[in-house]
Amino acid sequence: MDEQHADQGYRPFFKTMAGMTWKERFSYFIYYYGKFALIAILVLVMLGDLLWETLRPKPEVVCAGIVMNVQISEELEDVLIDDLMAHYGITDPEKQEVTLQPMHFTEVDFQVISSMETKLSVGTYDYALLNPTAMKLMAPRGVFPDLNLLLPKEKLEPWADRFIYGNTEDGEKYPIGINLTDTAVDKECTYNGDSLYLAFPATQETAHRIPALFDYIVENLLTEAN
Repeated sequence: MDEQHADQGYRPFFKTMAGMTWKERFSYFIYYYGKFALIAILVLVMLGDLLWETLRPKPEVVCAGIVMNVQISEELEDVLIDDLMAHYGITDPEKQEVTLQPMHFTEVDFQVISSMETKLSVGTYDYALLNPTAMKLMAPRGVFPDLNLLLPKEKLEPWADRFIYGNTEDGEKYPIGINLTDTAVDKECTYNGDSLYLAFPATQETAHRIPALFDYIVENLLTEAN
């Protein structure tokens, strides 16, 4: 820095730079104010990004799935996302999308369990793949409705021997999910436990999606493993 300006930091900014060349002005600004300017720029960039994420149009979620305590293969992920998008005729991911969220938790992750209960109860997801631990934790919370209310009898009959049941307050059983052990989809999953389950956490507003989704899953995933 030019010595004639080294002791002039107390003078007004523009008056200090009045006799400088553009190169000297730039050096002076960077020397005294560069750090603050960089911080201000970073803050503005972060605020702009946050504003864009908040205000930009979000794509419509045509189908949303969740895998709970289950690791799925890349091939199965393609079937549940890319192929399902094609099944629904989605051509513009900016306007419509299919989502699949992985979630892992244990019996002592109380906040995660509570959050999942809320999301499943309000219809955030159309279907769930679960290991025994996840099913044990979620089923008693009433987040999986009676399959008989979602699907016609003829669609359910072939899978009746694979039902997993919930209980009403009176002790009556009703089917809430399907055991997928030894099916084609089971071969594409890794999980702790001896069973893989499929359930539909539908609400009154989302129940109309389930029959077509179930047909797709049966056709593409539920063939018996060889």
